[in-house]
Amino acid sequence: KNESHSWIASGTIYSSDKSMDIKLYPASKQEAEIPLLKQKWKLTLAFDTLQMKLAEVNYENNELLLKGSMGGQNLRINQWRISPNKVTFKKQNIDFLLRVGQNYIALDSSTTVTFNKIVYHPFIKLQLYPSRQFQLDAVMPECNSSDFFESLPEGLFENVEGLKASGTMHYRLHFFIDTKHPDDLQFSSYLGKNKFKIVAFGKTALTKINGEFQYTAYEKDRAVRTFMLGPSNPYYTPISSISPILKAALLTSEDGNFYSHMGFNEDAFRKSIATNFKEKRFVRGGSTISMQLVKNVFLTRNKTIARKIEEALLVWLIENNRLSSKERMYEVYLNLIEWGPNVYGIGEASRFYFEKSPADLSLAESIFLAMIVPRPKGFKYNFGTDGKLKEHTASYFTLVANHMVKKGVLTEEEKVALLPNVELKGLAKSMVQVADTTANPEELQEDEFTIDN
Repeated sequence: KNESHSWIASGTIYSSDKSMDIKLYPASKQEAEIPLLKQKWKLTLAFDTLQMKLAEVNYENNELLLKGSMGGQNLRINQWRISPNKVTFKKQNIDFLLRVGQNYIALDSSTTVTFNKIVYHPFIKLQLYPSRQFQLDAVMPECNSSDFFESLPEGLFENVEGLKASGTMHYRLHFFIDTKHPDDLQFSSYLGKNKFKIVAFGKTALTKINGEFQYTAYEKDRAVRTFMLGPSNPYYTPISSISPILKAALLTSEDGNFYSHMGFNEDAFRKSIATNFKEKRFVRGGSTISMQLVKNVFLTRNKTIARKIEEALLVWLIENNRLSSKERMYEVYLNLIEWGPNVYGIGEASRFYFEKSPADLSLAESIFLAMIVPRPKGFKYNFGTDGKLKEHTASYFTLVANHMVKKGVLTEEEKVALLPNVELKGLAKSMVQVADTTANPEELQEDEFTIDN
């Protein structure tokens, strides 16, 4: 389909001092898009007006300096990697100072970005050699919480749209990576508050996890099952009725600092970025139990930038404002996560694998259940045709047991007596009795065992 749009550009370009002041806007009231962006990146971009100013161009000390500003009204973006919805930025402006050297390009920290009622100062630098380095810093000075939430783009964060808050907020971010030394990667992110209080929820009541609610499980953006999370579900298990060993084993495997952090584990996230960069693929996650819970309960399965940012914001709102207790969050998590093919929650899992209640799980059974959480559907590939766990799983049992001893959950004697073996029963047993020599990508390998504590 061929599309044509007319645009009007007005303003002035001064060749004498290399400055300009230009305004660009569509010729008609009909929404006009930039075709090239749509064809190349499937990005729909439209706006009412766009104004660009270049006030100063200097070259000194082997560095080119560009000073100017850029702003727009009602910028509308739609791209599947950003958000499944059209995102509207009502008013934004950037007063920038760009530095270009022989081996780098940098957006100076004096740059000011105004976004609706929010102001922040970014610093971005890309160095090309002798090693490729990238640095990103951002500072949002203290602002009214009401201004912050009112300034969020329409269509980007559905769960917090309409949220009202009092008090103030401030933010700072630091990220640095030298591609030759990815293990030395630096990352810190902090959203602070002062007398912050949620006055009213928006589209979503973030306290819904405190009571019984309906949960829908998804697979690749497809809803596969809906069930109640609460006492009306016969498989729902209160946290007091779950084996303490299972709870400790899963915390050791998934989020050892769950009860002490405020929703985020910067060290685990930092290691995750470094590992994924070195492998050039996603092999390690940095999500805490809080983040996994929020993702499952409140968010769609769309893997977009917007979803990851909203996930972090929701975790901050819930954890920093004590909208739910840690015990309750962990209880809900244990009752909704996938533990096998169409098996959700610890109540179903303990019966599917061992035909027993969650309170009666043994040490070996608990560590096995913790081991398969990252790849629950592939549980059977950890067993040989004799029905016993394969040799490579022994290293995981040892790793988890060692951490549990350090935390005082196990004694040294209990660790020594532990055998990396479980006896499956019922339906789970019938699924591993047939000889299967087919290699499976979900099979856990020894070098994939990582514990973030």
